[in-house]
Amino acid sequence: MTPLTKVILPAATVSILAAVLLVEPARPVFAQRGAPVTVMNTPLPTRITNTPTVTIAGTPAVTVSGTPAVTISGTPAVSVGNTSGAPLFVRSVDDPSRQPFARDCVIDTFDTAGRGSCAFEAPPAGKRWVIESLSGQVITDTGLKPFSIDLQLCSAGYATDNFYPAVFQGNSAFFGGDYFTVNQPIKLYSDTTGGCTGAPFFGVVISNTPTSSFAEFILSGYLVDVS
Repeated sequence: MTPLTKVILPAATVSILAAVLLVEPARPVFAQRGAPVTVMNTPLPTRITNTPTVTIAGTPAVTVSGTPAVTISGTPAVSVGNTSGAPLFVRSVDDPSRQPFARDCVIDTFDTAGRGSCAFEAPPAGKRWVIESLSGQVITDTGLKPFSIDLQLCSAGYATDNFYPAVFQGNSAFFGGDYFTVNQPIKLYSDTTGGCTGAPFFGVVISNTPTSSFAEFILSGYLVDVS
């Protein structure tokens, strides 16, 4: 075969293939049908790296099973719904109705200077009295008057004196003596913290030496826990 023939034959073959490709129409290509895949109902391990931002639209239902540990960092804003149809139930730990108290003390003996006193028990350890009401009466010999009524108590380590007036009500033809009352709302605290451990007490001073005088006082309120 001459050199010219070797050049012409490959060129002719390329021309014939090009002509065939131009004449043959394009045909669609179909992928083979894949084999069926079954996913078992078993949690697959998921690993999330970095700190991606996740946006949740709407209000999807979320079910949390067990007692997973939840860690909240920073100070995220939390909104709690509270409507008449679905109210949020709360409880006051210092509600006065939870730990009410009422105590009284009686003075039936006065010294020659007209002084008498009576004491309550101290508030329980770990508790504080919140005193909201004071009431009482003083009965003296006719013509005598109580000129000092002092409630002394400890609060947060300090002893305080608290003075109250007595209002004359009159005298009795049957029982004798002059009657005075003490009755008013107050706001005092009594506890045994800070080194002041004395029990609350009343001290009364009458204007002269009594022969048959009497006094009674009632404190009421509620207890709270001392933190």
